[in-house]
Amino acid sequence: RLHSLGLQYATAYDNGSVKDRRKIVNGIIDEIHRQGGRFLKPDPEFATTERMSTEDDDQQLKELTLNEQREKVMQLFRNLRRRS
Repeated sequence: RLHSLGLQYATAYDNGSVKDRRKIVNGIIDEIHRQGGRFLKPDPEFATTERMSTEDDDQQLKELTLNEQREKVMQLFRNLRRRS
């Protein structure tokens, strides 16, 4: 989902002002949330050398903060720019 939204908005993001870029990033985050998606990272509290059962997978992850989500979306645009 994130990657396809990034591709959709890449040109507008690259050509936009700082204000436009902020709106695009926030819009993508909102769209991911509207579709039921989340931005997740491993929870260090559950770090273990053994893999827990799949039933515990949600407990091993925690949602990124809004600033971390923004960083992730902005990093996607930087990666897309490098690849083109």
